[in-house]
Amino acid sequence: MPLSSREDWLLRELKLLGAVLARMLGLRNGGQLQEAVQALDDAEGELLGPLAEVAPRVDSATAAHMVQEPRRIAAWARLLHERADLLRQAGDDAGADVAARRARELAAEAWARAEGHEGPVRELLGPLAAPRS
Repeated sequence: MPLSSREDWLLRELKLLGAVLARMLGLRNGGQLQEAVQALDDAEGELLGPLAEVAPRVDSATAAHMVQEPRRIAAWARLLHERADLLRQAGDDAGADVAARRARELAAEAWARAEGHEGPVRELLGPLAAPRS
């Protein structure tokens, strides 16, 4: 069964996410925290597209409703989880706490919409993968 153009786009974006995470980890491990944060910013902009300016400014439930696709929501949660780690490493504990909380909220939203996509959502969430009850 052929993929729709939307599914094809999403699969390309998710592959890009993997590349960005690998680049970000390399930068972080090399002590280049600002560059790693910029890589995450760029990936978030690519992932959210035209919603990149609005979705981060609304509550998690509204943002997830706007984004709709559970794999995209999961990918965004993962990016925020990685951002929290970077901020903590940079000494910004308050910023890290905000990013980590948002990552957990979006992970829960992804799980709430994951029917039929449980495997990819689990893979994308990585360390956030345990569904909340």
